[in-house]
Amino acid sequence: MTTLDMAGNGDTPTMPHAKPAVEPTTDAGAGSGARVGDDVREDRVVPRTDPSPRPIRALRSAAGLGALATLGATFLPWASSGARSRSSYAIIDVVERAGVLSQPWAGLSTGWFLLPVLVGAALLAVSVGSARLVALTTGTIAALVITGGLLVARSPLVVEPGLVLAVGAGACTGCMGIGIMISTRRHT
Repeated sequence: MTTLDMAGNGDTPTMPHAKPAVEPTTDAGAGSGARVGDDVREDRVVPRTDPSPRPIRALRSAAGLGALATLGATFLPWASSGARSRSSYAIIDVVERAGVLSQPWAGLSTGWFLLPVLVGAALLAVSVGSARLVALTTGTIAALVITGGLLVARSPLVVEPGLVLAVGAGACTGCMGIGIMISTRRHT
């Protein structure tokens, strides 16, 4: 009984107990040209790559940057009362101390302080490569910031540029999240 060897010759005898010339391994073998993390199977190297198409990866990265920009804009002045400008966090603090919100809404205002954690989760999702988690977190960030911005804009306070920047960045981030979700549905 004969098989083809690596050179294509058909004269190589096979033995039932013989090992293959190159054993499957998950480590990059010395001299194989493989990099660490590559998957070496038989006589070929299969590089480990992100399964997402390039536009989805770019959109994920842009959404992560948008989430960071949105978070940064929440620390800018959103509104002014009298001679003092206040960021979104200062406005929430004043509203809570004044007791303006009724009980169900008072608990939601403390959720605003979790926005940096949500942005961190979005950045983690970008680094891991989870497109759907990026879409979920950026969509939530956008909904929170746009809702908060609209509530402040409808108040008697004077709107500052930070509010407009935060709502604009939140809207762009949300659109990127929607784009990611649509793109991943097409590719799955």
